[in-house]
Amino acid sequence: MTLAWFDDETRFAAELARGRRGELRVAMKLLPLGLWIRIGPAQWRDGTHSWEERREQFADEVDLELEGGHLLEVKARNLTFTCAEDYPYSTVWVGATKRWRARTRMPCGVVILSEPTDAVIIVPTSTREYWTVESGFDSVRGFMEQAYAIARERAVNEDRLLAHLRAPCRGA
Repeated sequence: MTLAWFDDETRFAAELARGRRGELRVAMKLLPLGLWIRIGPAQWRDGTHSWEERREQFADEVDLELEGGHLLEVKARNLTFTCAEDYPYSTVWVGATKRWRARTRMPCGVVILSEPTDAVIIVPTSTREYWTVESGFDSVRGFMEQAYAIARERAVNEDRLLAHLRAPCRGA
């Protein structure tokens, strides 16, 4: 199934730019750690392909790679929160189930960025056994999506992320 937002060049560009802004904001928060940070590639699509073809092509791309082997996925959300405790929903969406199932390289965590407050929380992928599948409507892109989610109480705050990243990656 081809998704309308993906076929619409203007909406595609807006979502690509939004994602990149989120990645850059998180990278800037991490710079004081003194580690090198590589931001994943941004690529303009080479024509219209089915969403399934594109999803598999980009399944293993990570948003941020840090010295020490840490791979991070970044999700910029238009949600207001300052920490895991005041996250506005009882569950935190980690990402689309189809993309996670297609991955062969697993990030060590998913960083959720609040666009209004610049706060971040992280869902370590070591919590994957607690992930559940939820369905919901993606109001930005205009379609129903199945996504992995986890109870808000299992998300950790920025200070725990920074402490984790100071140590070598122990794997996901």
